[in-house]
Amino acid sequence: MKLRALLLSAFFFSGFAALVYEVMFTKGLILFVGGTVYAYSLILTAFLTGMGFGSLLAKRFRKTDLATLFAYVQLGIGAYGLLFVPILNNLDVAYLAIYNVSGGSFGVFHSLLLLLAYLVLLVPTLLMGMTFPVVSRLITRAGKIGADVGKLFCINTLGGVAGAFVGGFVLLPVIGLERAILVAVALNLLISAVVFLAAGKGGRFAYGGAFAVVVVLAASLFDARVDPYRFGVYHQHGRFETASEYRQALARERAAAGISFSDYGLYGSVVVKEEGPVKVLMIDGKVDAGTGLDVPTQLLLGYIPGLMHPDPKDVAIVGLGSGITLAAVESLPAVERIDVLELNPTVVEAAGYFEIENRNALADERVELTVGDARDVLSTTDRTYDVIISEPSNPWIDGEVFLFTREFYSVVAERLNEGGLFLQWIGAYDFNPQDLKVSLRTLETSFPHVLAWADARGVDFFLLASKEPIARDYEGIAAAMREPIVRSDFEAISALSNRGPFAGPDVFFSFFVAGDEALDSYASGAPVNTDNRPIIEFRTARNRVGRTTSSLGAILEHTSGGGASTTVSPPVTDPVSGDGLSFLGLRASIDLPLAEVEYAYEYTTRGEDSASLRLALELTKHVVFTDGENLLVVRGHPRETEPPAEEFAAIASSLGSAVLGTIEVEGQTRYLTRGETISAMLWHCNRHLYVAYFEHPPGASTPSMFDTLAGVSCASAR
Repeated sequence: MKLRALLLSAFFFSGFAALVYEVMFTKGLILFVGGTVYAYSLILTAFLTGMGFGSLLAKRFRKTDLATLFAYVQLGIGAYGLLFVPILNNLDVAYLAIYNVSGGSFGVFHSLLLLLAYLVLLVPTLLMGMTFPVVSRLITRAGKIGADVGKLFCINTLGGVAGAFVGGFVLLPVIGLERAILVAVALNLLISAVVFLAAGKGGRFAYGGAFAVVVVLAASLFDARVDPYRFGVYHQHGRFETASEYRQALARERAAAGISFSDYGLYGSVVVKEEGPVKVLMIDGKVDAGTGLDVPTQLLLGYIPGLMHPDPKDVAIVGLGSGITLAAVESLPAVERIDVLELNPTVVEAAGYFEIENRNALADERVELTVGDARDVLSTTDRTYDVIISEPSNPWIDGEVFLFTREFYSVVAERLNEGGLFLQWIGAYDFNPQDLKVSLRTLETSFPHVLAWADARGVDFFLLASKEPIARDYEGIAAAMREPIVRSDFEAISALSNRGPFAGPDVFFSFFVAGDEALDSYASGAPVNTDNRPIIEFRTARNRVGRTTSSLGAILEHTSGGGASTTVSPPVTDPVSGDGLSFLGLRASIDLPLAEVEYAYEYTTRGEDSASLRLALELTKHVVFTDGENLLVVRGHPRETEPPAEEFAAIASSLGSAVLGTIEVEGQTRYLTRGETISAMLWHCNRHLYVAYFEHPPGASTPSMFDTLAGVSCASAR
């Protein structure tokens, strides 16, 4: 009877350890393959399949002493638990190989990923699967098989429930991934030793030797850690064609970048990495904030709604990140209260490493930080806001999609004051044009008025939404931007966004993309993303395998009626109205359909025509419309004052060989450039900067080019 009770207790803790392993193994694998719904499904498939085959395998040992077999099975599970972290640290190379072999095929990629999951999890899951049939044969009695098996199943299930709960809610946030695995290992070794000593009939010398080997292995791997430099390899696929190329890049990063903070909490891994002056905040290996090229995005998240609202007294921010968005909101004098809603307490801790960049934002007396689920908080609070900013992570990450659904937007709409603004961040690099249509259509179910903005690279979208028409107070925005901190932030935005020639509201509105009518017609007929049918989660997860088509390019093409280039804001009726124009259509206007646009920068840094295009970007930054079949006219953003001629000349001459010559037209100097197949003329008038492009056959004569360009007047370009 005592042996029976011992075996039942052992089986309870065996189930406990198994579910601790399942939680930790899954969390560990997600660091390398990404937290998509498909990845979780494949890992669970591999886990359950392995356990099923383990149960089948157990019958081959029916002539073996079962207590001894159970002890060895537990010893084997513990031994593999010790090896899991070293195995995990080599999955980055395997993942990259799978991605490269798949050739962008969703089916091939996930089939190979499932195979990888089987290879990693096969040994422990086979052993775990063997435990139930082995123990059931040990404790079942004649005539009571049903009752005994039912009791055994109940005890093992309760152990599994306890293991899942304690592993996920206690061990993981308190002691971390690696130490949690060691707790499960210790349980396996304890179960193994106790059962063998109590009931084992096998060779004690052989068992003692095996146990000693595992103990030595435990001692040697006790301090093994998952390598934070290898986290997030899933976010780098496509960058490296060979394992050697990846390893070299990894070695360079180790030499250049340091880890300031690394912790594994309830919601995954959080790492702060520093390389020189640049810091990045990584969650489960994916960069979610930083002090490099992400700075304009983080600042604009705060400034777009903060400046567009005439009096933003009460603000709520969903997601803390690095705290830079919070710092932008705090810089606005009208703001009286800011509620920050952050789910992950480890992120709050990590934000302390950005205190210089976020100006110690959490210490501001106007800020109230709530650590918890933002949707639950907004659903239950009585507070209302003038501005709500939602900057969650990407919707393909498990659980994040519920901050992109119709139901969430309905909650947000109820929490907004009259005239309130809601800003939704969209990581457009994961969205195909059809996916963006779904997001816009979903937003429009609660907000009939939506404006779209984009960062300089076209990879981050800002959807500004309201229940009422959104006014544009150019003079009010100009006044707010004269505040020293705001002005300083926009200088940083301008420097990192290639907005050099512009100042004040001209910089701000240069990120504007499209308004109500264009977006409404663009999203017409698209399905809606809901809690019960979160299609964006699945679509963006699939997009991570193949190449996405530019969503910005699709909007530009739509607003132009399918033409090669477009105005991306309403026509300018007031020279200083501040309607901005996106320059991201430049590449498309030259050689590709707009739907294929990625970054203008890519085109301007290669090819024989790069000098001409660089000159255009340096002075205008914006594509507007097509004049005729071959002559592309690019209009710059309106400035409050006409650029001085000497500034104009200085910028042009700084580009050296890009300038072919000058010509006098309408009493002003025009600068001429020459590329292999594209040449351009640059000039200013009517407080605008202009570039006219002329596409010509290779080797076309210079006089014909000059004649064509000289015939374009300010009037025809307006």
